[in-house]
Amino acid sequence: MSGCQVRSVQTPVRICDGKENIVHAEAALTLHRDSIKPLRAGGNLLLQYYDNDNKLRKENLGLTLRYYRPDLLYFKGDILAQEVLRLGTNADEFWVMFKPKEISTYHWGTLSQAAKCLKAHWINPQNLIEALGAVRTTP
Repeated sequence: MSGCQVRSVQTPVRICDGKENIVHAEAALTLHRDSIKPLRAGGNLLLQYYDNDNKLRKENLGLTLRYYRPDLLYFKGDILAQEVLRLGTNADEFWVMFKPKEISTYHWGTLSQAAKCLKAHWINPQNLIEALGAVRTTP
């Protein structure tokens, strides 16, 4: 009638089998990365940012995504056919562009530079490629 309920302990369920060692894990990631098919997709994204008056702004973007492994990426967001966001890579370079005047910025450089300067940015070409399943274990 009164008192504390006994806490039940559940055994964790294994989601996937691990690999024997780092060499096998890297081989599995490489096999998966090499099997990714070209991708073309579209959709919508809610972009939220603060303007110069510290007011929260929200914009619905139409998205276009193209990916061809290992490193050809094109990602574009637009509002009423006006481009607001673009990022991408090719074999040698990356680029990231935001057009709204409140957050207007453009970054461009080599992929080796991208590894140094874009880690702090949550939306960058390498993060997007990794989210698509092309995980790299070496730079």
